[in-house]
Amino acid sequence: MELRVLKYFVTVANEGSFTRAAERLHLSQPTLSRQLHDLEDTYGTSLFIREPRHMRLTEEGMLLKRRAEEILALVDATEQELLQRNDEISGDIAIGAGESFYFQNVLAIIGDLRRIHPGIRTQVITADAEMNFYLLERGLIDFAFAYGDPDPARYETLPLPFHDEWGVFIRKDDPLAQKEAVTPEDLISRDLVISRQVISDSTHGDDVKRWLGCPLEDLRIAGTYTMAYNGALMVTQGLGVMLTFRRLVDVEALGLVVRPLIPAVYAEPRIVWKKRQTFSKASQLFLAELQKRFS
Repeated sequence: MELRVLKYFVTVANEGSFTRAAERLHLSQPTLSRQLHDLEDTYGTSLFIREPRHMRLTEEGMLLKRRAEEILALVDATEQELLQRNDEISGDIAIGAGESFYFQNVLAIIGDLRRIHPGIRTQVITADAEMNFYLLERGLIDFAFAYGDPDPARYETLPLPFHDEWGVFIRKDDPLAQKEAVTPEDLISRDLVISRQVISDSTHGDDVKRWLGCPLEDLRIAGTYTMAYNGALMVTQGLGVMLTFRRLVDVEALGLVVRPLIPAVYAEPRIVWKKRQTFSKASQLFLAELQKRFS
């Protein structure tokens, strides 16, 4: 499987048209069409559902697109590292991160490094724990800002000296907003807006699940979110009250209040990377500075 053909395939998949993809790639349409027909013949599968004005990916096509994008991203990163001069520190630092007020402390390090080495670039992918480890395993990110205890046989970790506190986001006109803090009993009969990550088997939400003291199936979950801001918008529209970290959203701007849990519940973030990972010079420098400041 040639990289050139993978690039052709991804371009057609993104454009949804051989004509537009051929123009973008500066190829003739027959040449492009023949290349992808040969790719389908080689593996004995159809990658596209061809319609009069548009092309859709088959299930096999969606799988290949995902893998092809991963391969092409790795090739691009490798080329950039090989082209880097020995005396130059530049390139990408790729980080997968869950939502946290304290992630800014990690980004501050990159800001300091860029003032000295302006060739350093940052890629931040907002992802839950499952996606972070998926990306780490495939080399698509260098580090994850994550929660829980990853497998020590596979990953190195650096605990960070911060604690995200869980709270409940409530509309100001809700009677619950009159309380100074919220107990599990306050939420048993309430409509809840809750992170999809808490509902999953991820360790990220284990502490708050224990705090609730009952199976999630017994709660009135009115909606789920992957981004806290969107969850807060659900609260403003009366869908329920939201469980999340307290400092993620500007509550005043949305007409909400946030109340702590009793007893308090905290989550401890950490930086995670694969053991025996080969880092670019930029990522090596970033890791060294992380360890210097937070060890």
